Amino acid sequence: MALITLKGGKKYFGEECLFESLNFHIDEGERVGLVGVNGAGKTSLFKVLTGEMSLDSGSLFIAPTLKMGYMRQNIEYDSDKSIWDCI
Repeated sequence: MALITLKGGKKYFGEECLFESLNFHIDEGERVGLVGVNGAGKTSLFKVLTGEMSLDSGSLFIAPTLKMGYMRQNIEYDSDKSIWDCI
């Protein structure tokens, strides 16, 4: 069963196209890694998957039972707390 399906995903950052015609699905039980050069759109893709950003075009299905998160590149944290508490 597919937990995430992306079809024809396109995302711009300003005038720069980060990705287009992006298609993938992630099935239950699969493990996935995402690798790319700086500026390739990895963080933007995660923001799309978590609902922080929307696609410019394409369709995204996320199973309603799926819980998803990611660790941001730049974390603002309270210096009175430990790193583990902030994460």
